[in-house]
Amino acid sequence: MEIKERTVAEILLNELFKQGIKYIFLVPGTQISPILKILFKKNKSNLPEPVVANHELAAGLMATGYARASGKIGFAVSIGGPGAAYMVGAAVTAKADFDPVLFLTGNVPDTIEGTGEFQDAGTDGSNDSAIFKEAVGESIVCKKPEDITELFRLLELSFNKTKPLHAQCSFNFLESKLSFESIKPKHVLIQKEIPELICFKNERTILVIGRNAINKTDREKFKEFVKRTKTGVITDIKSRGIIPEDYEEAIGFIGCYSSQRSITALDSQSDLSANNIITVGVNNHLIKRHISHSDKNICSVDPEVFNSWMDSVSIDEEISEKNNLWLKKLGNIPLIACLPSGESGKFRYFDLIQILEKTLPEDTIYCLDSGQIRIAGSIYLTCRNPGNIIQSDNISPMGFGICASIGAQLASPGKRVVALVGDGSMRMHGFEISTSVRYNLPVIFILCDNQSYLSVRASKEAKDLSEIDWIAFGKSLGVKSFRIDNKDDFIQKLNAVLELNEPVFFWLKIPGLIKDELMGNTNVTIKNWYSEL
Repeated sequence: MEIKERTVAEILLNELFKQGIKYIFLVPGTQISPILKILFKKNKSNLPEPVVANHELAAGLMATGYARASGKIGFAVSIGGPGAAYMVGAAVTAKADFDPVLFLTGNVPDTIEGTGEFQDAGTDGSNDSAIFKEAVGESIVCKKPEDITELFRLLELSFNKTKPLHAQCSFNFLESKLSFESIKPKHVLIQKEIPELICFKNERTILVIGRNAINKTDREKFKEFVKRTKTGVITDIKSRGIIPEDYEEAIGFIGCYSSQRSITALDSQSDLSANNIITVGVNNHLIKRHISHSDKNICSVDPEVFNSWMDSVSIDEEISEKNNLWLKKLGNIPLIACLPSGESGKFRYFDLIQILEKTLPEDTIYCLDSGQIRIAGSIYLTCRNPGNIIQSDNISPMGFGICASIGAQLASPGKRVVALVGDGSMRMHGFEISTSVRYNLPVIFILCDNQSYLSVRASKEAKDLSEIDWIAFGKSLGVKSFRIDNKDDFIQKLNAVLELNEPVFFWLKIPGLIKDELMGNTNVTIKNWYSEL
């Protein structure tokens, strides 16, 4: 059978669509016009839907939110030169957070590369490939039609290893024609030994589950396993919800502002310290930062064999009962050191989260931006399903929550998505709310306004921000906007907008988190470099 010739751009888009990628996040430009010509043609089929952002960084962060919520590859496209320079911030974020995102940037035709052409992204111009290689560790320059084979090979490798990839594609590469059969990924099954962990036969055993295990673990089997064995579970930030955090076996998470219970269980100086720690898919740096059990048993299970390992584990009923008593004691440790008092009559972060969790469905996706709202969300939100909380684990760029919520809503059209944002982040990327309006995405944007970069360690003059009429701002973007003055007002308006199938914007003024909320239990040291400043 004769294989029809197609442009490389069309082949690329068709193949990504076959792999379940339904959306492409982009800012238009001439260098990528071969892609745009296909995406925006009439009567198209078997192609992802384009989502046009206002800024290349925002497009990249939307692709990250889509990858998180969908479990698929995120795809962000921009021109080279200035577009690539703006987008590289999202690539750095994806690299740090282990998110599989393809960042494709354009370039001038390779026949004129290096001749001083406008926005040349080659080695004699902005050298985008070198910049992205430093940022994400993997960048491919595509000039010949045959380069698409190598691009797909690297893309599969990128997805399997959950890391981003950059492709710099010249105009003539995207426009050239090629006979190309559909990609058939080759998966090689490697038999891995199932370890027998003697330490699991002792009491006070904890499983620490990391991001590299979340997509390889049979969640129902895992929930049954921890219930049967009464094993405590600690997660990193990204694997939160692998078992609901209101289970008594869920001890908490480690990462940014770790929960008190998890730190207590991992602290060898604690009376409630675990005797044995089993890690599954946990980043080694995270273990070194948070596990101080130099005199305890620490071993690991490969995520590839974890499901089979759970089938092979047996435990003594007496040990199971001892584990149960220990978990109950850990459960008596409050999630925060004290209930925040705040200023009299002021709306607090605690109130906000409490109302949201009581009003919205359990499977609501919360996208946390950077700063105080990220800290509050991490402390107060209860994660019951993987992906309920989306945040940038390590880099946490301002504006992440706004952009990620748009990608997450596209990936999860049947779920509620909430973007929790501070006023500093809203000043940077709040204009992307107009993207949700453009595509009628019913994201609930909540602005927590304290008129300050309150998490910054700096003088008041450096932190204070000018006042903005945020209702006027929201209305100018075409979104229904509401000012919130108290808890009853918020409950009433939140219930009313749940009937709407469109984005909405809430503005509430809020004081900062108090010291006890930030530091958790005063007897526990939060292990990060800036806690000593």
